[in-house]
Parts: sequence; structure tokens; C-alpha cells
Amino acid sequence: MTSRLLRARKFVAGVALVSGIVGFVLASGVSFTASRGVLVGSLMSFNRLGAMVTIVLSLAALAGCLSGSDLLAAAAGGGFLAAALLQLVQAGSEPNFLGGRPSTFSFFLMIGIGLLALTYPPDALEGTDPKRPECS
Repeated sequence: MTSRLLRARKFVAGVALVSGIVGFVLASGVSFTASRGVLVGSLMSFNRLGAMVTIVLSLAALAGCLSGSDLLAAAAGGGFLAAALLQLVQAGSEPNFLGGRPSTFSFFLMIGIGLLALTYPPDALEGTDPKRPECS
């Protein structure tokens, strides 16, 4: 993996980690599994469970980056996609385990796809060298 892709993967995981930490701090006033989480900025909402899921998956992605384990980073990306699917199914209804809204679904989807795309870029799947872009 190129260092640019690795830095980008660390950045995506770091953004998710900061969002989860901020969400956990802001959600300290609501119950652990409140169906209506608190807004983090005006971007998404979390209850404490949703924030903890975000923190744990982000730490797993960062651990995958630091250890060089693509499998761990991909598993974290898959976890974010699973959280997105759960949020899509439960948004606006009871129960809503992660306390999110449709924008939270978008956040989980963005982080999950980003981690997977940076872990297994198309060039890596085709066997070409991603360091040398070919001009056509």
C-alpha cells in the first residue's frame, strides 16, 4: 500500500474517531440507548451506544493502519457499513439503537466505503502498481 493511501485511511479513521468522541461527550445527558441521540454539530446524531460503536470501529481501523493489517481495516469498514444498514432500517422509529438520523446513516456509509476503498483500491485488485499511474 502506498503511503498516500495509508495516510488517507488514517485520516478517515481519525475523522470518525473524533466524531465518536465528540458524540460521546455530548450524549452524556441522554440514556445509553436513547432512540433520539444528540446532534453532533449539525451533521449527525448519536446516543452513547452509537458514539461507542463509532469509537471502537475507528480504533480498529487505526490499529489496522498502524499494524499494516488490511484485514482489520476492512473489517472496520464493514462494521461501519453494518452500522449504516442498521441506521437505515431504524431511523425515525423505535427502537433506534444508535440514536441516529438519516444523516448518521450517510456518515456511517461514507466512513465505511472510504475505509474499504482506501484499503482495497481498484489498482490493487488489478495487480497494477498504484504508485505509477499510466497515461492513456
